Amino acid sequence: MTLPPPVRNIWGAYRGGWRRYADFRGRSRLSEYLGFFAVNLLIGLLLRMAEGWSGSGFFFMMGLFYGLAALLPGLAITVRLIRYGLSSGQS
Repeated sequence: MTLPPPVRNIWGAYRGGWRRYADFRGRSRLSEYLGFFAVNLLIGLLLRMAEGWSGSGFFFMMGLFYGLAALLPGLAITVRLIRYGLSSGQS
């Protein structure tokens, strides 16, 4: 099994995580995982700040729905990263 090509930017990693959201086969590079994690963290922080500024529950609900939606792609990319680490002899 071949590796995916290296990710050139953070947005490419984020889009790649959503494109392969239910693909638990194959492998992912560390750069793809870190890019997906960083953008998810940024979106979560922005929604949390907007919630604090607005005082309403709208941004809380948006953050909750986004977190639930990002759960499956995050799990899939984590499984692919672990598979990459195990297959390359790293532990």
